[in-house]
Amino acid sequence: DILHLTNEELPTFGGVLTPADSERFLQFFTVPYLRIPLILDFFANGDPGRLVALKTKSLQLIVDAALFEPGLWKPSDYFEQVTEIPVVDEEKLQNLLSTPLGTLFNEIAKSPDVMTSCVIKILERAVDMDVGRYTEAASSGPLILYATRLAVRVEGFLKFALKKCTAPGQPRPRGLEFMENWKVEKSMKDLRKTLDERVIPMLEYWIDPIRCKNVDASNLVHAHLIYLFKNYTYEEFDYRSISVLLTSQVYLSINHRFSNKAYDDLADSSDPSKPPPSIQIAQSEIFDIIQGKRYHILQYMKNNPEDADAAMEAVVRIATGTGPRALTDRQKQMKQRRWKSIGHPTCYGRFVPDTEDEKLRDGSYRKPKAGENFEKWMLRVTTKEVGIEVNVQISEFTLQNHKMMLLDPTIMKHKDFQHTRETVLADATDVACAEVVHTTNRYHWRLVGQRYDVMSWAPDKRNYHDIKGALNRDYTRKFPTSLRPGETWIAEVLLEKLPLILPEVTLFMSANDMSNMPYAHLMGWIQNPSKGDSNFTHTLKEVMVSHNPPVITVFNVKEYGRRHLRTLEYTSNMSLCLHEVSGEPYPDRVGGVLAMSGGIPMTTVTPEPSL
Repeated sequence: DILHLTNEELPTFGGVLTPADSERFLQFFTVPYLRIPLILDFFANGDPGRLVALKTKSLQLIVDAALFEPGLWKPSDYFEQVTEIPVVDEEKLQNLLSTPLGTLFNEIAKSPDVMTSCVIKILERAVDMDVGRYTEAASSGPLILYATRLAVRVEGFLKFALKKCTAPGQPRPRGLEFMENWKVEKSMKDLRKTLDERVIPMLEYWIDPIRCKNVDASNLVHAHLIYLFKNYTYEEFDYRSISVLLTSQVYLSINHRFSNKAYDDLADSSDPSKPPPSIQIAQSEIFDIIQGKRYHILQYMKNNPEDADAAMEAVVRIATGTGPRALTDRQKQMKQRRWKSIGHPTCYGRFVPDTEDEKLRDGSYRKPKAGENFEKWMLRVTTKEVGIEVNVQISEFTLQNHKMMLLDPTIMKHKDFQHTRETVLADATDVACAEVVHTTNRYHWRLVGQRYDVMSWAPDKRNYHDIKGALNRDYTRKFPTSLRPGETWIAEVLLEKLPLILPEVTLFMSANDMSNMPYAHLMGWIQNPSKGDSNFTHTLKEVMVSHNPPVITVFNVKEYGRRHLRTLEYTSNMSLCLHEVSGEPYPDRVGGVLAMSGGIPMTTVTPEPSL
C-alpha cells in the first residue's frame, strides 16, 4: 500500500517531487479509470513546483504513458453495468472499468472540456515562465516544449474523435456514441488558439538569428515548430503553416545530424532528472510529419503562388542565417522573386526563382542534344549551374551549386580542427557547410556564415623516393667524401655521431662552399620498416649542423595538405633548440661539448590524412 511507504522509499523522480506530492501522484495510478483528469489536475493546479517537475524525462514518460496508453479493452459483446459498490470480484471490476477505444477517448467522450482546460492551463503556466530563450539548465525551456508536445498530442485525439463522429453517412465508433461534438470542437479551438497565439511566436523569438547562435537549441525548436502542425489538414494550411514547415525541415536537414539507427530519441539519457536529449521528439515522428505533409504543401504552393514565393524567401533567410522567417519592414519593401518548380516532369518540387537561367526553369536543359551519349548527358545535367534551389521533396537547399549539409563528424573531431571549433565556433557540436569542390584526393567545404574554408586531404600514396626532385637536385655532394678542405668542421661535429643517429643513411650537401658558414644543411633518405602493401619505402631526413657551438638537429620532411614541412625529431642540445622534442632528455657529447640531447632521430613517416 502506497500509504505505508516511508519518505525514503517514495520515489522523487530525480529530486523534483516532494515525498507528499510523490505519494499523491502514485496513488492516482491505483485508479486507472480516473487517472487522466487526476494527473492533469495535479500538474495544472496547486504548487508551481509540481509543474516545474515536468521538465524531467522520467516524469514526462510516465505522464505520457498514463494519458496515451489505452488500458484494458472492452469487447463488443460485454454489456454489464455497475450495479453495486464496491465490486468485490477483481476480474469483474477490471471488465467494468475497461473501455472500447482507450481511456483518453473515453475522457473525450465524457468530459472533453475538463481535460482540455487542464492541458491549456499547464501550457499557459509554462509559457508564463518563459525567459526569452531555450536553456537546458533552466526549467522553463524543457517544460514549455513538453507542454507543447502534450497539447499537440491531445489535439490530435480530439480532432480524430470529431472527424469520426461527423463523417456523413457513417455510424459513430463504439465508445463515442454519446460524445457532444460542440464541446470537443470548442475544446479543440481553445487549444489551437493557445498554440497559435502564445507558443508559436515565442518559439520563433527564441531562434531569431540575431539572438540565438546555438545550433543545437535551434534544431530543438525547429523540430517543435514542425510538430505544432502535425494535425493540420490541407484545408487548414495558410502561409504561416507552410512557411514554418518548409523553413524548419530545411534547417534540420542542414544542421541536425539524424541518426541512422532505429532508436527513440527519448530513451537516450541515463539521468532521469534531465530533459530528454537531442530534439526531444522521436526521429521517426518528425520524418512521418514531413512525409505526410509534403504532398499537401506542394498542392498548396501550386494553388497559392504568392504564399509559395514568400515561403521560399523565408527558407532562404533561415537556411543562410540572414533573417527570421517573418519579413521585416525593410524586406517587405524589396521586390519579391517568383518561384516555380522546374518544368521537367522528373523535377517536380525543385523550386528555383525567376532570376535563374530560363533553360533551367523550364527544364529544357535536360533534353538530350544531338549526338550526345548518356554519359555526357548525365554529366551535363548534374553539373548544370544553379544559383539557388529549394527541393521541397527532400528538404534540400542548394546555394551556388552546392548543397548545404553538416560538416563530416571525422572533421569535427580532427585534432587540427579543435582550436577553430573551440574559439570561432564556440565549441559547437555541429556546423553547417557547403561543398565547394570534391576531387579524387581532396574535399573542400565552406563553413556557412563563418568565413572559414575547410580542406581535407586523403593520404598521399606516392612514394617520394621514386620521384626525381623529391630530394633537392642541388644536393649532389656526398658526405663526407666530397668535403672541401675548409669544411672539415662539419665532419668533426657529425661524422662520429652519424652511424649512431642515422644508420645506413647517405647524406648529401649542396654545391655551395660551407667553409665559413655558421651551419650546414644536409639531406638523405632513411628506409621505412616494411609494412604489408605500403609502397612508401623511405622518409626524407634533413640534418642541420651548427658550427659553434656544435649542435646536430634532425628533421623529418612530412607531407601535409600536399605541402612538405619539417617536423623536429632530434636535437643534440636542447638548450639551443627552438622547439620541444618528445622523450626524456639524456646527456651526450657532440664535437667535444657535453649537453642534454633529446628525441629519436631514426623515426620515419607514413602517409596520413591532413586537414
